Amino acid sequence: MKSAARASLLAIGSLSLIAVITVVFHVYDFGATAPLYTQLRDTLHAPGFALLTFATMGLLLLAIGKRQYYIKSLIFLIFMATLSEASQLLGPREASLKDFIADFAGIGSAALIVAGCARLARGGWMLGIALLLPGLAGTAMIFAEPVRLSSAILSQAQAFPALLTFDEAFEHYLFRVSSGNVQRVPAPPAWPAASGSIGRVRMNGPQQPGLEFAPYPDWRGYDQLTFTAASGHSTPLQITIRVNDFAHDGRYDDRFNFRLLLPLEPTRFSLSLEDIFASPVGRRMDAARIRRIVWFTSTGGDEPQYMLIDDVTLERAETR
Repeated sequence: MKSAARASLLAIGSLSLIAVITVVFHVYDFGATAPLYTQLRDTLHAPGFALLTFATMGLLLLAIGKRQYYIKSLIFLIFMATLSEASQLLGPREASLKDFIADFAGIGSAALIVAGCARLARGGWMLGIALLLPGLAGTAMIFAEPVRLSSAILSQAQAFPALLTFDEAFEHYLFRVSSGNVQRVPAPPAWPAASGSIGRVRMNGPQQPGLEFAPYPDWRGYDQLTFTAASGHSTPLQITIRVNDFAHDGRYDDRFNFRLLLPLEPTRFSLSLEDIFASPVGRRMDAARIRRIVWFTSTGGDEPQYMLIDDVTLERAETR
């Protein structure tokens, strides 16, 4: 009896701790230092609840035995999914039906695996396999995107101080185009230091269409932001480059804004990081938490405009 009581207390304590941790992760903003970390966090609903399902069912199996652990685990997990989304109303994140569905996808996939293994252990091979296979397939699917994002985070860190080259597969997580698209195209012969592909950005729309990019955030120890760019038109193209950090409050004078005229020939541009960091009025940018670079045109419209760009990187003064 004492052993059973200890197991029950251990299970109750562990599940209570799991509940507290789950709520904290949904309520508290940990201040991710790169947009990729935010994307990764947003994909962890289903994998997180799959792991939570395995832990919960394992703890209750040890505490109360085979008869009741499965149903009681599902009741607890449904409660936790509801609580986790409701708790987001108390913090900076917002609850969503999409997240709720992801929670149940994780619970369902893991629960099928547990049920399949239990059935196989009792000699029910056909039903066990019928339960196990979709559970394994579902679990593989929900872990695939977090694995890809984790790989992209590592690849981005390894590529630094190169920020954007249009040569790496992971980079598609880093950029988007508002009112347009971006294509990887072979570098023209005249392109300096071409190493494969460049970006051809198509911009059209009424409200400042452009290329938005999430760089590796820690720019400390570097002096210049450099990139090669050219107009994709028969005439030069006027663009604005914008840089902001995570503390940016949305105001125009709380970020770096600089106008450039892109010529027809590919040209290497170099911007002082000191000028970028000192640009917000009343404060200095956090060089360790740079959030976004945007190249955009203020002359939007129905007629598409094209920008060619490549080799966005940070450099130190002594290497120039």
